[in-house]
Amino acid sequence: MIRAEFFAQLVHDEDATPAGINWKGEKTEIVSARRIQEIIDHYSASIGRVKEAGFDGVEINAHGMFFLARFFSPYTNKRTDKYGGSLKNRLRFAEEIAKQARKKVETDFPIQIKVNSNDRFHSTIPENELININNFYLLAREIEKAGFNAINVSGRGFVRKDLSSLDKQSYFVKYAESINVNIPVIVTGGNRSLSLMEQILQNNKVDFFGLARPFIREPDLANRWLEGQGDDSCRCINCNKCILEKEPVSCIQENG
Repeated sequence: MIRAEFFAQLVHDEDATPAGINWKGEKTEIVSARRIQEIIDHYSASIGRVKEAGFDGVEINAHGMFFLARFFSPYTNKRTDKYGGSLKNRLRFAEEIAKQARKKVETDFPIQIKVNSNDRFHSTIPENELININNFYLLAREIEKAGFNAINVSGRGFVRKDLSSLDKQSYFVKYAESINVNIPVIVTGGNRSLSLMEQILQNNKVDFFGLARPFIREPDLANRWLEGQGDDSCRCINCNKCILEKEPVSCIQENG
């Protein structure tokens, strides 16, 4: 019997940055330790409400250019207090969210996190100032130690157009396969072919796949694949107009 589970995704964003520098290298307001604690409190309370609302779990969105992602990256986090410096310190913010939230929900309520596996900055920035394929496994290890129940592997530069061939799809799989953790691994980004995803599963490095834009055009896509209807490719053509041009989000190709 197949059981559907529903997770709520929580994200926080604001203009202030960990150490006064944003992704573009521009100077901004520095977020204070007091403000960090306020955000931790808000996350914890929100996760409690997610549980009360009847969801099966929650995901903290710390990927892309969002607030928590700036703490993880050595490029944007040059703090000298307990929230900066070492990798463990850069993960402390997220760890405190997980620990405080766990006081409000039972141990069997999943709290997972979505993170960047690649900062995807300009090539002139030194590798040791970026999260990349060579050090992402260290970040994943700290996430597991922090108490998260699953890791969703994604990254910056996720709005890509040409995914017509299999070699261009599932573009964060190599990052997911580079880590070794004892929690479920989800990979999000360019998953468009059922046969390719089944092939990836055979390597036993990835447990789940994340999709978004394909469901905007085909809300019943998962059921179609499950029932073996149609081909193994989704109808999404990756024009990205659904998220870049449409308000509210919808597929402009849906009647095409």
